[in-house]
Amino acid sequence: MWFVNRAAAAVAEALAGSGGPVVVVGAPRLARALARAGLPVVAVAEARSRRLQRCGAPAVRARAGALPVAPGRAAALVAAAGTGDWRACAGEWAAAVRDEGRIVVVARGAAEDLAAWALAAGWMAIEQRAAGGAVVTSGRVCVLPA
Repeated sequence: MWFVNRAAAAVAEALAGSGGPVVVVGAPRLARALARAGLPVVAVAEARSRRLQRCGAPAVRARAGALPVAPGRAAALVAAAGTGDWRACAGEWAAAVRDEGRIVVVARGAAEDLAAWALAAGWMAIEQRAAGGAVVTSGRVCVLPA
């Protein structure tokens, strides 16, 4: 549980001022910690589980790559690495977040690799924070006009 608390503190810092609903994908414990911190959280996970039911926030069962969120409706999206093919979900996640909204990924791995992935995904204003043995990588979505 200490890992979740450390990650939640770093994620909450990355989300400061996001002002709106935060979709948390594949991490019911993290969703619970963020909801307890006062953030308006909607938890999304593939499987119905006790953790999802007890996360203390509205919960939806869905795949990480098929979010039940209308485009541009979320102020932010938080995901834990290991949530499906999380690297392939970047486009779907960015579509769910409003322009200038935030995406945050909690993952174990080399910070440089995670930053390179975030740049390739088109994030702006990328930041990284250490959270125990994980790296919290965050950035902003830029919606380009069609």
